[in-house]
Amino acid sequence: MNKAIFLVIVLMPALLGYYPNQQATAGDFLQRLQQNQEAVKSLSANFVQVKKNPLFTEDQQAKGKFYYVKPDKIRWEEVSPIKKHIIINGDKLIQFDGASTTVTTTNGMQAGALKSFILKTVDGSIFNDKSFATEMTQSGNTILLLLTPKNKRAARHLLNVEMHFDVNSLFLEKLILRESETITTEITYSNQQRDLQLPDQLFSTQ
Repeated sequence: MNKAIFLVIVLMPALLGYYPNQQATAGDFLQRLQQNQEAVKSLSANFVQVKKNPLFTEDQQAKGKFYYVKPDKIRWEEVSPIKKHIIINGDKLIQFDGASTTVTTTNGMQAGALKSFILKTVDGSIFNDKSFATEMTQSGNTILLLLTPKNKRAARHLLNVEMHFDVNSLFLEKLILRESETITTEITYSNQQRDLQLPDQLFSTQ
């Protein structure tokens, strides 16, 4: 599984937002975000992903759609330049690479870690995870949450994660995954919607 996609998916439920009556402090922001995540039933959003890597002659861009249904259904779907997707449905992991479909389980180490992190993001506990240092700053209409892994082994694969929230709606508008100083994946979100009735077919091989 592509590492950037793995990291994107584990943080996707943070797309959901809440609506404060005043400027949030770091503690207030995280508390309200966690309360909101506990209440969410489903989530969908469009995304544009840009991958920067010095090995590429130009930036790699993909567009697609993300879907989530509580408690354990996820679909990360790229529609261009190549149609492909990753689905988690309970203990089932479905991957379509544009040519063929592979169905496995989430019982493996990497897939199991993916599922575990998804559950943490659903209940908001990812932001209280002691394996990450969390910082919050505000600039204009943007609130920035910076997650930095404390574990040295994890830090070899992930430098930090930036989460940019709109100060009024507090929907996640941008996510930047920094694997190193020169390798980044930036995802911009739009048309975020929550608590829709999403069809079961989205989370199957059909």
